[in-house]
Amino acid sequence: MDSLSTYVSALKHVLTYFNVDIRDEKIVLENMGSVVYEFFLNFLSEEGAIAASLMLDNTLIKMSDNNIKLIPGTRDTLRKLSRKAKLGLVTNSNSKFVYYNFRRLDIEQFFYKIMPGDGDSTKKTTRCMEIISNTGIDPKDTLYIGDLLSDIQTARDIGCGSCMVYNKYSWLFPNYEKAKSSGADILISDIAELLQLI
Repeated sequence: MDSLSTYVSALKHVLTYFNVDIRDEKIVLENMGSVVYEFFLNFLSEEGAIAASLMLDNTLIKMSDNNIKLIPGTRDTLRKLSRKAKLGLVTNSNSKFVYYNFRRLDIEQFFYKIMPGDGDSTKKTTRCMEIISNTGIDPKDTLYIGDLLSDIQTARDIGCGSCMVYNKYSWLFPNYEKAKSSGADILISDIAELLQLI
């Protein structure tokens, strides 16, 4: 999904509401991939971080219909990939936001298991291992696909292959050098490329 600009706008909106001045988008982007509650704790009290997390969830839902769209070709690619492999999704996004958009965009059915963050500080590694163990597939036969440097580290921690997606919708864009030097086993610009690899 093309959600980067929507997420950054919503996050800035919430921080402005709580009188946190974030002029530099770089601060927001550097913290992507961390649980949003933990991000808010950098600026707010525990009570404020909880309120800000809830406000962000509601803001994202309101902005979703007009702003979050599938990257062209994604639905067809997911359909084809789901016929070749079990697809699992681990995200730090809230389940209300994830399920709302996956149903709205008609892609939920392509995933074997979806594990949103819901403010849970459980690392992506733990949630990925849970999905992998439920499939009975060896981690070495698994490919972790992401667009954050932390995704590549998660793949290493699990002991599976890693794939970095880098394009204008990626969280690392426009920093190609970071993506290239991420240590990912595979670097692609379109998830459709996976159809040739799997």
